[in-house]
Formats: sequence, structure tokens, C-alpha cells
Amino acid sequence: MLGVSTGYAYKIIRGLNEELKTKGYRTICGKVPTKYFEEKFYGLTVAM
Repeated sequence: MLGVSTGYAYKIIRGLNEELKTKGYRTICGKVPTKYFEEKFYGLTVAM
């Protein structure tokens, strides 16, 4: 999806999870909500 290596993709996911944790959301290692991902990478607005 991102066109990067698997290791770098997981690094991006960890960063997104850290952002969600600071906002008070619970996270699962290795996973990010699809809508949040789309908002960050494609500029779509998401109401969470």
C-alpha cells in the first residue's frame, strides 16, 4: 500500500499508534484503524 519495506511500514504503524495513545485511544500492536490511516496518508477527514 505504501510502497516501502515491511520493516519501515511497521515503523510507520508504531508512530501512528503513539499518536493515538497520546489522544487517549487504546491501540493494538501492528494494527491501526483504517480510517485513521487514510486520514494521515490521503488527507481524508475522519470523525473518531
